[in-house]
Amino acid sequence: MRAESIGLNADVEALLSDAGLLVSDLSSSPNLNLLGLRESARESGRLVGVVGIEAYGAVGSLRSLAVTETRRKTGIGLALVSDAETWAAEQR
Repeated sequence: MRAESIGLNADVEALLSDAGLLVSDLSSSPNLNLLGLRESARESGRLVGVVGIEAYGAVGSLRSLAVTETRRKTGIGLALVSDAETWAAEQR
């Protein structure tokens, strides 16, 4: 399972909002990078997890991690954090 780079869109905002996370400041963050995981196309292709990384030079902040309720406790959150760490290390 590997996350893909995605843009801020209605699916991302809905997933974050459903998890009780703030979305109002996301569009104003020029340093925000989002990674998302989708179900397979065979299933539905819908977004099931997202993580945001705000990069500021050599440092960054992990934020906005959410997994759809029906897919929690399946390793998606762990996979997203791992992919976020890999992405951040590649930016150096």
